[in-house]
Amino acid sequence: MKFISYDPSKDEITLLQKGKTVIRYLPKYVGSGEVDRLPKEERGKLYEQIKGHPKVVADQGLCGCFSFHIINQQNVFLALFGLYVGLLVLCPVVFMRHIHFMGLEFTGGSIMFPVTYVLLDSISELYGFRRARQTLIYTSSLLMIFGGALWLQAQYLQGIIHGDHSHSEQLAVDLLYSDLPKNFFFLGLSLLITDIINILLFHRIRNWMNNRWFWFRSLVSTTVALTIFSGVGPVARFGDYWNEPQTLDFVINFTVAKYPLVILYLPIGLAIVYGTRYWRRHYAKY
Repeated sequence: MKFISYDPSKDEITLLQKGKTVIRYLPKYVGSGEVDRLPKEERGKLYEQIKGHPKVVADQGLCGCFSFHIINQQNVFLALFGLYVGLLVLCPVVFMRHIHFMGLEFTGGSIMFPVTYVLLDSISELYGFRRARQTLIYTSSLLMIFGGALWLQAQYLQGIIHGDHSHSEQLAVDLLYSDLPKNFFFLGLSLLITDIINILLFHRIRNWMNNRWFWFRSLVSTTVALTIFSGVGPVARFGDYWNEPQTLDFVINFTVAKYPLVILYLPIGLAIVYGTRYWRRHYAKY
């Protein structure tokens, strides 16, 4: 398939497909996902012709990876963004909840956390590099600001925090005003480092594969980013944890437990991406 020209007066593009000239209405061609079938060189030509279009967002990502979506098709993005933020806000809260299953030790956070990679990869696939990067920056900033606000509150309430409490009450107070602010802040900081690697790697592979094999791109980028996070996150949160056997065992156990979940959650991303494309192709109005 080859892009030939764009007619702005009719909002139509002309393509060469199997030796025949075909004309497509641009918003429907983009919204239905047919645009992803264009070779990357042809998507680059289309990008130059339609950037600044009032209905179509043309996004130039990493290494010449071009993405297109319709401006009014934002409902899925808003849902994915809300889930992404909501799960990451819950992760520090349930981080200390431990679950043992089939010889693996999970925390509440380690169960939820891999889902966020699936959601971010779905945003990358459906809405492009810039929207995924914005999602990450906004969410990481929110987590760090929230962690900082909790820390400031703890400083203000020093007398109450270290007052006359029973042992169980003091543990609960320490969790709320000491551990939780650190969990939020360092999750946001670590996420900013590792998830940008996830986005960059996802789009680099996407460019190599000419928009094919979403499942493979998501699996590879998520596994790499999760591996890096498993090194960066504990260092940011616990410091030189390798010198403390109990903390080291804890980090190793919950890191190993995440990898099966990456594969287990992959169908969620496939359902989001292919379900959205199916709906856009058969039911969306343009």
